Amino acid sequence: MNFASLNWQQRAFVIPALLLAGLQAASFVALALITALPLPVYDLLDMLLAYDAQGLSLAWLLPLHNSHAIPLPRLLMAADIWAGGGHALTFTITALLARIISFALLALAVLRHAAITPAWRLLTIAALALLLFRGFLLETVVIPNGYNYDLMLVFAVAGMMAVTARPPPDRVDAQPWLAAVAAMAASLCLASGVLLLPLFAAMTWLRHRRIAVLLPFLLAGLAVLAVYVAGYHQDDAQPWQPSPWALLDQLLHIAGSPWIGHRKIVGYTAAALLLSATLAGIGWSLLRLARLDSLQQLALMLLLYGLGSLLAVAVSRASLGVETGIAGRYGLFTACLYAGLAMLLLRLPERWQPKLQSAAMACVIAGGLLLIREQALMAQNYRQLHTEAAADIAALRAGQRDVSLLRHIHADPKAAWPFFDLLQRRRLYGFGTE
Repeated sequence: MNFASLNWQQRAFVIPALLLAGLQAASFVALALITALPLPVYDLLDMLLAYDAQGLSLAWLLPLHNSHAIPLPRLLMAADIWAGGGHALTFTITALLARIISFALLALAVLRHAAITPAWRLLTIAALALLLFRGFLLETVVIPNGYNYDLMLVFAVAGMMAVTARPPPDRVDAQPWLAAVAAMAASLCLASGVLLLPLFAAMTWLRHRRIAVLLPFLLAGLAVLAVYVAGYHQDDAQPWQPSPWALLDQLLHIAGSPWIGHRKIVGYTAAALLLSATLAGIGWSLLRLARLDSLQQLALMLLLYGLGSLLAVAVSRASLGVETGIAGRYGLFTACLYAGLAMLLLRLPERWQPKLQSAAMACVIAGGLLLIREQALMAQNYRQLHTEAAADIAALRAGQRDVSLLRHIHADPKAAWPFFDLLQRRRLYGFGTE
């Protein structure tokens, strides 16, 4: 792609957009590394206790956690312990790498599409960077508990790329297998990854029109089903009786985050616009499904997967209150929707592009400027959290057992003290090394 081909008007928009996106991505990575919590928190506590009792075994790998089968994230935890006694920063670095690779794959799909003008391509790449490296999405990399979300995302995007790629003739038969393996890996990081199996199977069949291409997805689906069945226990079942309004409200809170936490009318409006645009994009794509190019197919899969994941979260969390929907980890699903819409706009009819390009460029720059405030606010919040948590964890490492020191790991004292005894005994995460 020749940057010199841009005229001065295009450069006036594209350069600021790329600078804003690069600044935001760099600050995201730096902030994640600086403020990452130095100790596993939340659900990882139970996993560590179970690992101590069961070791690396199927009894430890297979059980569902909050309705998710997560053997791959558990394997990462075990590998981290083997490598040197546990380092919480390992989870942050893993999540960061997964996020960066996800962005790189999406950017590659945009760059290699010859039918798109250079200015439009660069603008979309800037928009993707702003979407995936916004401060609101720091939760999964700063708090060492949600790295499975980024692992799921990178497997999902890799699978989408496998489905839409045009391999050499001698490697066509490998394409469905690659997509099926990616979908299976995503399913073993987060339950919403299961949605990828029928999605990839349908898109692969539409491209090849051969029943044989469905075999990899059938085998992968059976393997995932076996894992979920083997890990399920009756205790995992939770009562669910939300009203239709509670379900809709939860969906709007997730799609409208984080604005809905501050100004409800702004959040509801943003959610309504995003969901309406998503349904319109899906409808338009399905109507011309046979004529979609590879980038449009990728956009359609992002929209379908993002929307399906949002609905799954809304259904599972509706009975717990709308506050549970305002979380950065769910923002990855809305990012899929925004990314899919941005890619669909890339392929507008050529006669429309000159008219909309300037407006789109102005929107990307305005969005980047608005996100500076969000990035600064999240930086302040996570710095304070890191400072407080580091002080509390230092006290815990020194042997103090005050309940107030547990505030940043959200643990029940009855479960926390055995956990800290375990860390001391096995010399994990800086304990027992004084």
